[in-house]
Amino acid sequence: MATCSLLYLIVFNLSFYGVARLSAVCTLTQVIFRKYLRCLMRSEDVLKQAIKLSPDERFMVIEELIKSLDEPDGALDTMWAKEAEDRLKAYREGKLEGIDMEDIFKDE
Repeated sequence: MATCSLLYLIVFNLSFYGVARLSAVCTLTQVIFRKYLRCLMRSEDVLKQAIKLSPDERFMVIEELIKSLDEPDGALDTMWAKEAEDRLKAYREGKLEGIDMEDIFKDE
């Protein structure tokens, strides 16, 4: 994604400033790319340090990282609540048939 953003920045700057400013655009692009590489190196450094932790500490770090990615999404919750209500309404109106639990969990 960062590569796409970098490419977009280059194209935007070329179209905005024109080819006459190509050296300035290239310099700016190099600065941004260096910052991007430094970010990657920091991530690698964090990973190297995390690997040195005990298994319990690594598990705790992993758990916290996963929690940080699992942020609630109100729009998604609303969408699923509406879907559940629509399915229940369709079932009650006879437009949707239920499936026996035994059929769902039987071994085939």
